[in-house]
Amino acid sequence: ACALSWTNTELLFQEAARRGLDGSDAVERQLDAVKRQLAVQALLDAEDAADTVRAGDDALRKYFDDHAQEFYLREDMMKLNILVLARREEASAFAAAVSGGTAWNAALERLRSDSAAVPTIRYTAEGRYYSRRTLSPPDLWKVAATLGVNEVSFPVRVGDAFAVIQLLGQIGEGKAAEFEFVRDEVDQRMRVERRRTRLDSLLSQLRSSRQVQVTLPAASATDTTQLLPHE
Repeated sequence: ACALSWTNTELLFQEAARRGLDGSDAVERQLDAVKRQLAVQALLDAEDAADTVRAGDDALRKYFDDHAQEFYLREDMMKLNILVLARREEASAFAAAVSGGTAWNAALERLRSDSAAVPTIRYTAEGRYYSRRTLSPPDLWKVAATLGVNEVSFPVRVGDAFAVIQLLGQIGEGKAAEFEFVRDEVDQRMRVERRRTRLDSLLSQLRSSRQVQVTLPAASATDTTQLLPHE
């Protein structure tokens, strides 16, 4: 079906109403079906809203450990330290210090203790995981891909600032994922399972407490007298 503008839809509806089609049996049946679907969805949404459980890290990690073989990387990942500074001089000095054997954290603390250097710090990230999709700008991924583990990059220009990167590790697509990579996926899967459990429980309660009444549309009702044996 082609998409119609609001104006065209209104014109066609008015014509359908003029012909008496807006109240036809076919339309009423479809409206009833849509109403049922919307009502059921509203019920399920209300049940979801009542779920105030928030799985803690211990529960998430236990679920991950129990299902570790089901989680794998869908893209290459790198674990990086990143520092972005406003001036190349500070970025070069920082990179040289870490390359010379100073621990990243120690070099960063030294930088933060320098009141003149603090205003030049634009961004810091330590031990975070990135994919080609989440690391921006793309030049940072290209530079990181050339590094060995624990190696530090030269200052990379990013806009009007300069970034220094240290590669801490990398895992290729298709490999078993570490918990940190898939924490959000684990949380989402646990939510889905809780939703399924709530639905099963609700249906069980409804089946035991009431009898389902099935009302067939008049057009589909069957003349049962034709199914009875003749005496």
